[in-house]
Amino acid sequence: MEALSALRKAFSLKKNEELGKKFDPITLKRITEAMKDYANAKAREQRAICQEAFDEVYETNDCDPLFVRMHDLSELRDCESPELD
Repeated sequence: MEALSALRKAFSLKKNEELGKKFDPITLKRITEAMKDYANAKAREQRAICQEAFDEVYETNDCDPLFVRMHDLSELRDCESPELD
Protein backbone atom coordinates (compact mmCIF):
# COMPACT_ATOMS: atom_id res chain seq x y z
CA MET A 1 0.00 0.00 0.00
CA GLU A 2 2.84 2.43 0.73
CA ALA A 3 4.18 2.05 -2.80
CA LEU A 4 0.75 2.74 -4.23
CA SER A 5 0.27 5.75 -1.96
CA ALA A 6 3.63 7.18 -2.99
CA LEU A 7 2.79 6.65 -6.65
CA ARG A 8 -0.62 8.24 -6.18
CA LYS A 9 0.96 11.28 -4.53
CA ALA A 10 3.52 11.56 -7.33
CA PHE A 11 0.70 11.92 -9.84
CA SER A 12 -1.46 14.12 -7.56
CA LEU A 13 -4.26 11.57 -7.43
CA LYS A 14 -6.70 11.48 -4.54
CA LYS A 15 -7.42 7.76 -4.41
CA ASN A 16 -5.41 4.62 -5.15
CA GLU A 17 -8.24 3.46 -7.40
CA GLU A 18 -7.43 6.36 -9.75
CA LEU A 19 -4.10 4.66 -10.46
CA GLY A 20 -6.04 1.85 -12.14
CA LYS A 21 -7.42 4.39 -14.60
CA LYS A 22 -3.98 5.85 -15.29
CA PHE A 23 -2.05 2.56 -15.64
CA ASP A 24 -3.04 -0.92 -16.72
CA PRO A 25 -2.62 -3.57 -13.97
CA ILE A 26 0.53 -5.10 -15.47
CA THR A 27 2.28 -1.73 -15.77
CA LEU A 28 1.17 -0.75 -12.28
CA LYS A 29 2.58 -3.99 -10.89
CA ARG A 30 5.88 -3.47 -12.71
CA ILE A 31 6.14 0.08 -11.38
CA THR A 32 5.45 -0.95 -7.78
CA GLU A 33 7.91 -3.85 -8.03
CA ALA A 34 10.56 -1.47 -9.36
CA MET A 35 9.85 0.87 -6.44
CA LYS A 36 10.27 -2.02 -4.01
CA ASP A 37 13.52 -3.12 -5.66
CA TYR A 38 14.84 0.42 -5.37
CA ALA A 39 13.79 0.62 -1.71
CA ASN A 40 15.52 -2.71 -1.01
CA ALA A 41 18.71 -1.49 -2.70
CA LYS A 42 18.69 1.72 -0.66
CA ALA A 43 18.03 -0.26 2.53
CA ARG A 44 21.00 -2.55 1.78
CA GLU A 45 23.17 0.49 1.10
CA GLN A 46 22.11 2.16 4.36
CA ARG A 47 22.58 -1.11 6.25
CA ALA A 48 26.17 -1.35 4.99
CA ILE A 49 26.89 2.22 6.06
CA CYS A 50 25.42 1.63 9.52
CA GLN A 51 27.23 -1.68 9.94
CA GLU A 52 30.53 -0.06 9.00
CA ALA A 53 30.03 2.70 11.59
CA PHE A 54 28.90 0.10 14.12
CA ASP A 55 32.04 -1.99 13.48
CA GLU A 56 34.31 1.08 13.76
CA VAL A 57 32.93 1.90 17.21
CA TYR A 58 33.30 -1.73 18.28
CA GLU A 59 36.92 -1.82 17.14
CA THR A 60 37.84 1.17 19.32
CA ASN A 61 37.53 -1.15 22.34
CA ASP A 62 36.08 1.77 24.25
CA CYS A 63 32.40 1.04 24.24
CA ASP A 64 29.59 0.13 26.57
CA PRO A 65 29.16 -3.60 27.38
CA LEU A 66 25.63 -3.50 25.94
CA PHE A 67 27.07 -2.23 22.68
CA VAL A 68 29.59 -5.07 22.65
CA ARG A 69 26.75 -7.53 23.27
CA MET A 70 24.76 -6.03 20.38
CA HIS A 71 27.76 -6.38 18.10
CA ASP A 72 28.66 -9.92 19.15
CA LEU A 73 25.10 -11.17 18.76
CA SER A 74 24.56 -9.32 15.46
CA GLU A 75 21.55 -7.61 16.97
CA LEU A 76 21.91 -4.65 14.63
CA ARG A 77 21.17 -6.89 11.66
CA ASP A 78 18.56 -8.90 13.49
CA CYS A 79 16.47 -5.86 14.41
CA GLU A 80 16.14 -4.73 10.81
CA SER A 81 12.85 -5.56 9.24
CA PRO A 82 11.95 -3.15 6.46
CA GLU A 83 8.23 -3.27 5.87
CA LEU A 84 7.70 -3.16 2.15
CA ASP A 85 4.32 -3.98 0.76
